[in-house]
Amino acid sequence: MFILLKMIKRRVSPETWEAGQDFFRRLRGAMGYQETHWVRKTQVDSWRAFLGALPVGQLDVLEISPADATIWRDAGYRSYTAVQFPDFDVTKQTLPRQFDVIIADQVFEHLRDPARAALNVRTMLKDDGVFMLATPFLIRIHAYPNDYTRWTLLPGRKSLAARRKLLPSTRGRAITARTVTSFSIPSSIRSAQRCCW
Repeated sequence: MFILLKMIKRRVSPETWEAGQDFFRRLRGAMGYQETHWVRKTQVDSWRAFLGALPVGQLDVLEISPADATIWRDAGYRSYTAVQFPDFDVTKQTLPRQFDVIIADQVFEHLRDPARAALNVRTMLKDDGVFMLATPFLIRIHAYPNDYTRWTLLPGRKSLAARRKLLPSTRGRAITARTVTSFSIPSSIRSAQRCCW
């Protein structure tokens, strides 16, 4: 089936291919099929609930390396910005503005220096901003372009905290810009944290 789809994709225009993909996506949805990878289902549902509890129309959101597969783009934010590796390397660069929410969904396992990336994320967060970070644990190694780590909560925290004394919250796993040495979830959204991991 996969080979057949690749052959069809090569023979039709990008617009025709996208229209066909959209048709089948809607058809699968009408039949109750969930597009979310089974390993990510709980994470995606929790993040949707978390974001839904916030005033989304007032949020400036940055998504790091979403590729074409983002599910976070169209949620009605005040502004949505996406940056993509290699044009933007979060371990080496920051944007000249700050955001309410920064999303790194299945990105940090591809970074050689996640602690440096966390410092750059902190720089781009507003004072009460939230960093939403998800990394795979059960998904196979997938080098796009590299795949360096698999994280559980404790080693992931230690990885980010070791070099830079960064301490992600253990309760919500959200990094905020409150301080350099102790990250916590802002009180304005503390009530929504229980849905978030």
